[in-house]
Amino acid sequence: MSSAIRAFVESGKPVYAECGGMIYLGRALTTLDGRSYTMAGVLPMEFEMTPRLVNFGYVNVEFVEECLLGDRGTQVRGHSFHCSRVLPGTHMPSAYRLKYTLSGRDEMEGYQFKNVLASYVHLHFRGNPMLATSLITAALRARAEEVQV
Repeated sequence: MSSAIRAFVESGKPVYAECGGMIYLGRALTTLDGRSYTMAGVLPMEFEMTPRLVNFGYVNVEFVEECLLGDRGTQVRGHSFHCSRVLPGTHMPSAYRLKYTLSGRDEMEGYQFKNVLASYVHLHFRGNPMLATSLITAALRARAEEVQV
């Protein structure tokens, strides 16, 4: 399955991954007992499980870069609920500016790599239907390019 996913990404088709999907696309996941497991190896990121929730709650998201789901300036709400984190040392371009409603914290996220957009945030697509439209448009464009080849 991992090699099929890597091949799909290399083919140029769009990939959107939230939370566990993002972790699976990474290089490795280290569990609380210190064991490390190889993931799909698409994203140049490694993750570790945490003993408690990280960045729990609702979040306001603004796209600061054009991405798979929309143009710069697009706004949407989402939520974050996870017990893991990206290991330090990973520096990837980010498309989102996040504002957590409970903590008031701001951070950059929405990692972009090739044709992949990955994030811990679970976006509320119904809150901004243009997200789905953008994703479908990207998929149709990729399909048309594949047919032309």
